[in-house]
Amino acid sequence: MQHFPIFIAVQNRQIVLSGGGAAAVAKLRLLMKTDAKIVTFSAHPCDQITRWAAQDRLHLVPRALCAGDVTGAVLFYAAKIAKTEGV
Repeated sequence: MQHFPIFIAVQNRQIVLSGGGAAAVAKLRLLMKTDAKIVTFSAHPCDQITRWAAQDRLHLVPRALCAGDVTGAVLFYAAKIAKTEGV
């Protein structure tokens, strides 16, 4: 299977995203088209994510994700680019 289709009712429900870089921005651009309550965890968010938080388009928690932070979320994304050795 090349695609995993999923449809979830997200209106007024929480979606949690962990990450603060380019991968997070790409996912957030899509998520902000929904009526979900978006909570983003990032100790070092990029400028775009900080601006969106200042505009109340998402709630930014300025720290790394911790145990229990995704409780109650309808969906969770880990939007971090994995670093490989030598990179």
